[in-house]
Amino acid sequence: EMDPFFEIRSRSNSHEPRMRQANMVLEAITDVIRAQTGDSANNVYPPTAYFAALLSFLERDREADPAMVAAIMFLLATVIKQIKDAVLRSRYERVTALLFRVLSNHSEDVVACRWGIECSVYALTALQSKHWAGKGIGPKSVRQLFRALVIFSTDLRPRIRKSAQVVVASVLESSMTRTKTGWPPKAMVVTLQEVVGTDLMNCTPKDCQQAMFACGLLQRIIHFLPYPVARTIMNKLFSLAAKATPVLLIQAMRTAEAFFEPSEIKTDNMDQKTKLMADVVDTVLAIRPHRADTDTSIAYLRAIVKGVKSLTEASVLSGSGRIASAIMAISPLLLSPRAQVITGSTQAIQAIVSGCITPQSLISLTSSRALGGVSKLDEIAEAVEALLNMKYKTAWGNSFAIAAELFKVVDLREHKCVGKVVIALDSLQQGGLSPKERKSLDQAMLCCLRVSGVEAVLGVLPLDLPTQDSPTIQNGGSLSEAIARSRAWLLPILNQGVRSGPHTLSLYFEHFWPVREKLEQAARALPKIGKVTEARQIDAIAGGVWDCFPSFCYLPSDMLTAFSKYAKPWAVAIQNTSGRGRTHLCKGLAILVNSAVDAKDQATDEDLKRYMVDRKVIDQTLATASKFAKNFLSILFKAAMTADDAVMPSILQAVSAMSGVAKRKTVNNLFIALLKTILQSQAESGASEMSEAKITETHKLAEVAAACIRNLDSSSLQWVTKVFLPMLNDEDPLMQKKAYRVIKEVVGLHADYFKAHWNPISKSIRDALASCPSGVGKARLGCMEVLLPKLVDMLPYHPEALQVMGSFVGEVILGCKEPNHKAREVSFNLTVTLGKMLMESNANPATLRLLSKPDSSVKYPLLNEYVAMVCGGLAGTTPRMQGATVTVLARLVYEFHEDIPQPTMSKILKAVNVLLGERSREVIKAILGFAKVMMIRVNRYTLQPFLPDLINGICKWADSSRDRFRFKIRGIFVACANRFGIEALQTLVPQKHQPLVEHIKKEVNKKAKEKAERWREHQEDAKNRGEFGDMEEEDDYKGSGRGQKSEIETILYDDDDDDDDHDHDDGHHHASNRRHGAQEEMTIIDPNVDFLDQNVEGRVVRGGASGVRAAIERKQGTSLMPGIRIGDDGRLLIQEDDEEEKGRGGGMDTEGASRPRGNKKRRRGRPGGGGTPAVANRNHSGKRFKAKRAGGDKKTRETRVDPYAYVPLNPAHLNKRKANRAKKAFEAVVSAAKKGAAKGAKLKKMDGGRKHRARR
Repeated sequence: EMDPFFEIRSRSNSHEPRMRQANMVLEAITDVIRAQTGDSANNVYPPTAYFAALLSFLERDREADPAMVAAIMFLLATVIKQIKDAVLRSRYERVTALLFRVLSNHSEDVVACRWGIECSVYALTALQSKHWAGKGIGPKSVRQLFRALVIFSTDLRPRIRKSAQVVVASVLESSMTRTKTGWPPKAMVVTLQEVVGTDLMNCTPKDCQQAMFACGLLQRIIHFLPYPVARTIMNKLFSLAAKATPVLLIQAMRTAEAFFEPSEIKTDNMDQKTKLMADVVDTVLAIRPHRADTDTSIAYLRAIVKGVKSLTEASVLSGSGRIASAIMAISPLLLSPRAQVITGSTQAIQAIVSGCITPQSLISLTSSRALGGVSKLDEIAEAVEALLNMKYKTAWGNSFAIAAELFKVVDLREHKCVGKVVIALDSLQQGGLSPKERKSLDQAMLCCLRVSGVEAVLGVLPLDLPTQDSPTIQNGGSLSEAIARSRAWLLPILNQGVRSGPHTLSLYFEHFWPVREKLEQAARALPKIGKVTEARQIDAIAGGVWDCFPSFCYLPSDMLTAFSKYAKPWAVAIQNTSGRGRTHLCKGLAILVNSAVDAKDQATDEDLKRYMVDRKVIDQTLATASKFAKNFLSILFKAAMTADDAVMPSILQAVSAMSGVAKRKTVNNLFIALLKTILQSQAESGASEMSEAKITETHKLAEVAAACIRNLDSSSLQWVTKVFLPMLNDEDPLMQKKAYRVIKEVVGLHADYFKAHWNPISKSIRDALASCPSGVGKARLGCMEVLLPKLVDMLPYHPEALQVMGSFVGEVILGCKEPNHKAREVSFNLTVTLGKMLMESNANPATLRLLSKPDSSVKYPLLNEYVAMVCGGLAGTTPRMQGATVTVLARLVYEFHEDIPQPTMSKILKAVNVLLGERSREVIKAILGFAKVMMIRVNRYTLQPFLPDLINGICKWADSSRDRFRFKIRGIFVACANRFGIEALQTLVPQKHQPLVEHIKKEVNKKAKEKAERWREHQEDAKNRGEFGDMEEEDDYKGSGRGQKSEIETILYDDDDDDDDHDHDDGHHHASNRRHGAQEEMTIIDPNVDFLDQNVEGRVVRGGASGVRAAIERKQGTSLMPGIRIGDDGRLLIQEDDEEEKGRGGGMDTEGASRPRGNKKRRRGRPGGGGTPAVANRNHSGKRFKAKRAGGDKKTRETRVDPYAYVPLNPAHLNKRKANRAKKAFEAVVSAAKKGAAKGAKLKKMDGGRKHRARR
């Protein structure tokens, strides 16, 4: 049997008096038990024996020492946890009486009370409902103990109060499960009502401390009280809170919020609960907190949101009827001077609108409209509309966000009352909105478009574009007025919102197409009558209408309706228009066809919902597209010949889409005709020199041919290879690019054809390298990106494909050094992709015969062979090839460090160590990146034998000021220290570079401490963060990830600051340093600073990291460095003493010692930051040039103030008499300064004259 006091006995030798006292009492009680029952095994007795002995001791010693009683209660609280409820019920009167006596007699002893309260929870939760019943509504001792606990729950001592509140809540919760009514026993309820009611009645608005403590109890138990009792207590609480301090009002709001929390209590009287919740919500809504009181406002918002949501869940009719009232109650807080309150108010209204307006609640919200009255939804719309008037001008950005939330849950097509909000937004659009507010307004309209559709929005807000049908022109207005009053600002929003909202393509052809034609006609006619400005404006509006066209083409169902009906004008427009019109027409055609194809490829009906089409009509839509494909392809082919570079991409998209759905025979016939035209052009070029127009036409024909590859048969593909493979050696670089693109499409889209003709295609691409200029490298790499993975797939059937693939590896390696970023990215990705595919190829036994000597111990032999191919580049004759190979090896090691066998890894390390003797900067830079990868990814046991040679070879380049590899080497040392430990690094690094290792050690320790501190602060913030805890406004800009590097890119290409500096001249370099220093400067200001305060300047500290440190140290009242302190007003106080001067000098800057200076100047540090940090101890302080008798500025007898010293200003000196007195005090100082200056100028003049005569 386990000792219940094992932990207490184990701490018998503790220095805590409490534990020593508890062990003394425990030994005494154990002796008593031993005397009564005899010895036991291991001196351990059952918990019931200790429990009975402790109770007996409490009964006998009524006048015991408080410390003794505290120790007994501590032991009793430890052992009572192990006593069964049946035992406690059998002695409940004795136990409760003893606990009540302890709490009564020792109420001043915090320790005894705490343990007594903890014991009470076990004694009372063990009781059943019959123990609370009886003549006196429960036995006297039970009622007394419970009453004492309720009294202690409002005690002044925080620990006692919190413990009692937890115990009372636990007792109430446990008792509810043991009664028939489902509520706590009547005795408990009566006691709570008496004690809490008395505390609330005895409080006054000025003295409400007990009421605040009672709120803490109510927040835990309000769910367990019957509704009439809860109603009475809540009425008393809010009556007092309305007149008391804001602190009590905050607690009352938190109590209401706790009451609104969902409860697991099941009751039959839901109407009574709903009515009580409605009364509490109405009471909260009637309160108006001050706008500038942040804490009260936030508590108020929490209570309203929770109350309205809970009431809506309990009763849709009651809750939805109070949504408008809640919005109007919260609205004044949008004008608060506190940003946290404004953001919280916006979020609160959004939460109410989105959480309470549901499809079910909309029925009750619009029920009274059928009877001719004003519905609740009309009131909500009016409340939101009221936020858009001039009263809330400063909060319009937040009002627009609230309107957007309303548009998300209310459809304008079904509820026209929301239209007044849309009209209000339109009236504000022409106002002086800031860019942020305009963006918020556009988002609100975008939400309305996505939910309600373009037709519903235009029914409320017609575009009224400046045509002859415009209402302004019809009423006699001028064209300029019509342009100004048109709603052309909606066109960009329509372009974004149409594609994801309800729309049809017929709507565009019926409403937008005629208007666009009229606008273009007016734009062409107006310049003839001298209205050039109006013509440009109307042309821009017509362009906006064109921009909307592709957004109407995302529904596949429109293929059967609108496309069949308007295919002819669509095709004619492609022929007759040019520029932006043709671009959007072709782009819309490609989108419409591709959406139908994508819908057919969807696996389930759920996926088809996104396309708003049924599976039964998908085949019909594709048949319709195929029907018109021939005519459209002919038109597109002709349009491509006359298109400019801006229109050509959209035409090619349309050609690719239409050729994919057209009949194969049709596509092949058109394609053969296209090839004949290309061959004819080549024949003409052979006979005579081609004109520039003919060359351009041939280029466009090649691009169109690449777009048609998808739907060709094998015979046409043979013609493709016959025509375009020779073009890889064409003298025209642009024609080579087109040919590579065509071959790429053939290889990627027709796997069966490539399997049959892979050898001639690969050979032609390989042989074309000799005629490939530098500008075609990206296109060639793009072709190999498709070709090489296909060759890997061919290995099980054609083992010789491995050799063909190997012939391209060197070219891929060199691609990693291409100037074009995308080309480098393709090369790197291709190297990794090939490695992964070769790993998967090992699963096929047929591939193992490719190796002449397969090694059974190698897990992935093909990957090992591929790495060996790459290693061949280390023997290259140019630094470019060697550096590129090392970089590729670093990438492969990073990706496959666990899969490359250890012997291969060792060979790589040996070869790289040999290259450390090279003098090429390009090679060494690649090796440094490779070394860092090895430090981070490779197995330490594999790397450890080569570590000394690697570190020694790297250190040779640390002193090279010309190459500037210091930062990279430092990064390698840090990675080595993290992997092998700082002690191992110290043994490997030569003595010359040990200061750098010491600096790294300090930095690592410092960062570890800072990380632990940040984590601790984050945990504390997370505990204090609630629903509206993050009330600060969101930033306009959020990082999009553009320009962010991956982990491998960070390892290979970081720490290049010095490398960049090396590429510029000195003047440029110093300018960049100055800019860098300016960027490092920052302003550290208290977020709650009042800029109208005269002393605000003293609370601003300039500087980078040192500025942050200065601000922190100023708040803590500490000094920045010896002799420099921050005064109370924020200014620097500098004290120069002889002792301070003696303390300067000596020491060594370990970081500076490890940095080669090069040829650039070092910038002197400033105490506030910028430039090189100032160092207190310097070897060359100038002390030895100081005169021995120089003791600083001379002091006169009349004053004790040093000349030029800073003297804090005293407001008392503003008095004239005191000002004159202060002036006299400084007269001697000023006169002495003037004399000294004059004397110095005279000596300088005399000295200058002597030098002038000496030169003569």
